[in-house]
Amino acid sequence: MSTAIRRFKYESRPDLAPVLARYASEGLLAAAGNVDRVVAVPLHRARRIERGYDQAMLLARELARIAELPFDRASLVRVRSTGQQVGRSRDERLAAMRGAFEARGLSGARILLVDDVITTGATFDAAEDACRRAGALSVLRHALASAPT
Repeated sequence: MSTAIRRFKYESRPDLAPVLARYASEGLLAAAGNVDRVVAVPLHRARRIERGYDQAMLLARELARIAELPFDRASLVRVRSTGQQVGRSRDERLAAMRGAFEARGLSGARILLVDDVITTGATFDAAEDACRRAGALSVLRHALASAPT
């Protein structure tokens, strides 16, 4: 599985999104009853252009399809480039992520927040904070895997 995730994220394999989403959905569908939309932790526009796709967005869209939930592509935006997080400590990641996201239109929403990999949780923390400031009632986090720091 780690090979598939690495290929999906770093080796230009967006075609792996449906397979990885099916894997990620195991055990998730029961929790899906507690959410009303799926939101991806987005890449910054420049990073998405460089990579050619946004892996969390593809994964979230597939998970939404599998769970029969609306996929919300517009409510959470990465407004500041944070650079590569690989090799940074949790404190460095937290500092880099501060103010990186803006959200809107989430008043009363119960969201499933999706990213590909969680390492220290700094990205999820910043994205969830933006969602809660925009009025999200609850945020359930979901990633394909946890990676060592």
